[in-house]
Amino acid sequence: MDAPHDSKTSPATPFAIVALAFSFLTLFPIPERWLASVTTSDLARSFAVFPLVGFTLGAILMVPPWLLAGTGSSLLHATVVASLLCLLTRALPLDGLADVADGFGGAYTPERRLEIMKDSRTGAFGVAAIVFLVAVKIASLDVLISRHCWAFIALAPLLGRFAMVASAYGSRYARSEGGLGKSIIEQISAAHLVMASIATAILSLLLAGTASLPPLAAVLCFVALARWTSHHMIGGLTGDVLGAINEIAEALAWTALASLPQAP
Repeated sequence: MDAPHDSKTSPATPFAIVALAFSFLTLFPIPERWLASVTTSDLARSFAVFPLVGFTLGAILMVPPWLLAGTGSSLLHATVVASLLCLLTRALPLDGLADVADGFGGAYTPERRLEIMKDSRTGAFGVAAIVFLVAVKIASLDVLISRHCWAFIALAPLLGRFAMVASAYGSRYARSEGGLGKSIIEQISAAHLVMASIATAILSLLLAGTASLPPLAAVLCFVALARWTSHHMIGGLTGDVLGAINEIAEALAWTALASLPQAP
């Protein structure tokens, strides 16, 4: 999507805010007329519905292994799910993960880390981060699919998008030159976080009941650690950091769910 502007006077409708969130986080084709005259303030408001986007992505991911149940191997189905998620998100969160791994692992000063993160090339740290994280996702999904835990599959994308909201609220933008990311992060309010939290709690309980509590707790602990680490390493957050947080939170949630004892 194109960068929003700030020339309009009336706030976007709730429908436009939802459409904006889907346009920002997925490759779903959103008609341009639905996003006419949206602003950076509207994009900040769209963070409140990020969990809804995650829930939708998760619901889509449930379908292939459910349809293919009893055919092939659960490992193959897990690979299909992980690949589908990569496609639906245009691999942008994975790209952010690679940039953060290269920057945090390849330099010793905040300025140099940010410079590396802005480089479009992917280095050894970035490649390794993608390979190992996707491997963890596939391994965890293999367990969940072999147990026919379809709803558990949908939970991780939901928690991953919530992790982005929880990380962004109250954070600083790391780059001194500012830009779209600075405008968005600075305008995320407590109301947006509360709305996202309520949606996440309700949808998590609907999907997994009390089994959603361990992965949610793990993701919240990770968010606290990720915020502290990013502020320490580069002085704040960037879009790449949010993408990396989303990816790691997803892998962490699926791992926690796969680690739960199987019902007899």
